[in-house]
Amino acid sequence: MGFWEPPCLETARLILTWPTETQIEGFYDDIIGTDMFDTIVWDGPGCVEDLHAWWAGNRAIDPADPALPFSVAMIEKRSGVCVGGAGLSPKAEDPTTVTVSYTIAPMAQGRGFATETVQGLVDEAFTHRGVQRILGPVFVGNGASRRVLEKAGFQFDGTTPNALAKRGVSIDLWNLSLARESWEESLRARRG
Repeated sequence: MGFWEPPCLETARLILTWPTETQIEGFYDDIIGTDMFDTIVWDGPGCVEDLHAWWAGNRAIDPADPALPFSVAMIEKRSGVCVGGAGLSPKAEDPTTVTVSYTIAPMAQGRGFATETVQGLVDEAFTHRGVQRILGPVFVGNGASRRVLEKAGFQFDGTTPNALAKRGVSIDLWNLSLARESWEESLRARRG
């Protein structure tokens, strides 16, 4: 197993990096027993050791390799608390297309952390990873998550019925995406 330098992306209020052991345990306490897993693919950790093991596995993946998954914790600068997690997952058949994912602890929802994180990951993907397109699938009905992506410039591409099953229930997905060209246009507009 290799040892890699942790990623370190900064947004206005967050550091996107690997969490410490204490941050992992705090995040576990903030999410366990909540309904946050109802609108995401992940069913959550069975115990705090599951989260520790998951992050240990991520530390074995070179975060600088654009062909490999890129996972970060959202660490609030002011408090040092882990408020969520996010990542980019390249498509095996085409690593220039990635899927963005994110989850926020309920106590941190509604404060703009997801939007800030997605914008940071979008910039990382297009600036440093050679990405041409970012996909953002969202469970139908999860309007908050869809708004996060739309604020970051993602466009709605349509709905996939029965895209996956969760807890024995068929789930439809809203499909959103952002192409490099659209991101470049918005970047030029922001710079004036």
